[in-house]
Amino acid sequence: NLSFEVRGANTYTVDAQCVNCHAAGGAGGVAPYVLQDADGQFLANVSWQAPALNNVLLRYSEDEVRYILNYGRPGSPMAAWATARCPRIRARPRG
Repeated sequence: NLSFEVRGANTYTVDAQCVNCHAAGGAGGVAPYVLQDADGQFLANVSWQAPALNNVLLRYSEDEVRYILNYGRPGSPMAAWATARCPRIRARPRG
């Protein structure tokens, strides 16, 4: 049984591959993204500034972070991670 920290690190680097956009240590990075118009037609390839995650709770509440992880950020490279294959991220147990 892997520890919470090991499972989280594995998710960050391997499973969800957060590291590809948010960089090692969650310091922030760059994500490639294709801009499309309302009809889904190509507009441009851009480099999207992915925010730092090592201070995300200074900008958002835990509920807001959980919502972003579950549903993504439309119009950005941030994917929704609550799918049929990956259940919703739930609040951590308190106490």
